[in-house]
Amino acid sequence: GEVEALQAVYGDDCLLLQTYPPSFHLHIKPRTADDSSQQFVEAIIGIQAGSKYPDEPPAIRIIDSKGLDEQRQK
Repeated sequence: GEVEALQAVYGDDCLLLQTYPPSFHLHIKPRTADDSSQQFVEAIIGIQAGSKYPDEPPAIRIIDSKGLDEQRQK
């Protein structure tokens, strides 16, 4: 259910890599009606759940970003 909700909210910006345990990439950017000149920051976030999901939280990492220095990525 959680993965379906993410896909419904993020659409093509949610790339499902594996159903169970869930693993996906989210492309997060400002919603500026696709005016890329107003999108100063964006990131692709990798979320990987382990075999004990949902009892243990998933690992989250930044795969790629634009406009985020190292300190802001942390």
